[in-house]
Amino acid sequence: MIEFTLDGTVVSANQNFLDVFGYKLDEIQGKHHSMFIEPSTRDSAEYREFWAALNRGQFQTAEYKRIGKGGKEVYIQASYNPIYDLNGKPFKVVKYATDVTRQVLIRIGNERVREMMESVAAGSEELNTSVREISDAMAKSRETAMGAVNRVADADTQAQRLTSAAESMSGIVELINNITGQINLPALNATIESARAGDAGRGFAVVAAEVKNLATQAKQATDKIGQEIGTLNVISGDVVDALAGC
Repeated sequence: MIEFTLDGTVVSANQNFLDVFGYKLDEIQGKHHSMFIEPSTRDSAEYREFWAALNRGQFQTAEYKRIGKGGKEVYIQASYNPIYDLNGKPFKVVKYATDVTRQVLIRIGNERVREMMESVAAGSEELNTSVREISDAMAKSRETAMGAVNRVADADTQAQRLTSAAESMSGIVELINNITGQINLPALNATIESARAGDAGRGFAVVAAEVKNLATQAKQATDKIGQEIGTLNVISGDVVDALAGC
């Protein structure tokens, strides 16, 4: 318990109050109540209204944070009671207070723990979201990579087909060369036969038949060349498309 004048000057205090705040009576007697509150609050309009209300005889009660000796924080559940004189006018204020510092610190600690847990939970959710986004990105990257591998594989297959077609072309060219040689030989023989007067007719007939046969083979080879060239053109286009898509 502590008593004040209406302007907030300390008149007296009991030992319980002095023990809680860490003072001796002579250290606070005659001092203003503002010594027990935080410096930032002393000049506030709210604090001035607090004492103005007490001067009007209005009872004040709440949980308050106060400052003890050496800056020690003290929390009290207190009531400020205007005391009236015989004329019905307030002449002093008596405060009754209970030290609730321990309970308040526990409550503050619990609130901080709760806030920390909420922060951790929010952080965990953000982390899970980030992990999901990374997993999705990795899946898309794998899909893209597999598509690229498949396109490269397709291009390689088309290139192999192109090589095979080129080899076939080489074989056909060799065949044509052989046929051409065979055509040239009967032509030479026909020339020799024409020099023989008696056998000219029969010799030319034989040469003509041989040349016709070889000409047929040459036609077949030419047709095959046309087919292979067409295939080669198609494959070339496929290779270009496959490589362009890589």
